[in-house]
This record gives sequence, structure tokens and C-alpha cells, in this order.
Amino acid sequence: MAETRRFVHISLVLTSWMLTLATPLPAQEPAKSHPEKTMTAVRINPRPPVLDGVLDDEVWQSAPSFTGFTQKDPKEGEPATEKTTVQLIY
Repeated sequence: MAETRRFVHISLVLTSWMLTLATPLPAQEPAKSHPEKTMTAVRINPRPPVLDGVLDDEVWQSAPSFTGFTQKDPKEGEPATEKTTVQLIY
């Protein structure tokens, strides 16, 4: 009789635990401390630039530059301590 009670008790605990795990949490919006930014990539056709570290290829003249990055560490949200410029091409 004691074994049956123990089995029922363990079964109830496990069932309750499984139901708790199966219950979805309410959706929460992620905290946004900064507005989202977007970048536009420029399609290159017919030939890609030479990847030599020198930005004298014509495609770089037509690709927009993106700046204004912020740092994550050590001071999140502060302006970047180093100048960063990004251009996207494909």
C-alpha cells in the first residue's frame, strides 16, 4: 500500500512538472535601448572588386557608407571609440 502511494505521489509531481514546462510564457518585447538601423547593399555587376585592401575600385564609389555605430563594451550605447565605416556589396 505504501508503494502505491509513493508511486501515485511521484506520478503527480512529475505530471505537474511536465504541465508547467508545457505552458507557454507570454510573449515579451525585447528591450530596445536604441532604434534599429538598416543598411542597403549594392549589387555589383558584372565583376567584383579586387580584395586587396585598397578601395579604389569603382564599386566602392557607388556603395553608400554607414557610420554612427555604438559600443557594447565597456560602455553600452556610447559612441564607438574607433571610427568604423561599413559598405555592403553583393
